[in-house]
Amino acid sequence: MTDTERKKIISVLISEPSRRQACQKLGISQRTMYNYMHDAEFLREYQETVDGIIKDTDTRIKEAGLLAVNHLISVIQDETVDEVTKIKADRLILEHLSRMKECENKYW
Repeated sequence: MTDTERKKIISVLISEPSRRQACQKLGISQRTMYNYMHDAEFLREYQETVDGIIKDTDTRIKEAGLLAVNHLISVIQDETVDEVTKIKADRLILEHLSRMKECENKYW
């Protein structure tokens, strides 16, 4: 299997909801896919690709979370915003802070 073929197979595996559908899209048997998934080099590259996607997604979620928190803070600090809206923003921040504390307590 060439690098190009391996990358295409991995791309389809990641984009399809199931291995069966990936096999259909690639025009290969499930047995062939089974063999690929037991090839050490293929499996390493597949896992690296999946890990990279997870890491990128985690980074993007954290960045979005920071933007959301900054937005809530700006609402709280904005003197033109009504008190009910400010209280809702306060509540969101406090609820999430409480959940974070619960998570910290579980792991320490």
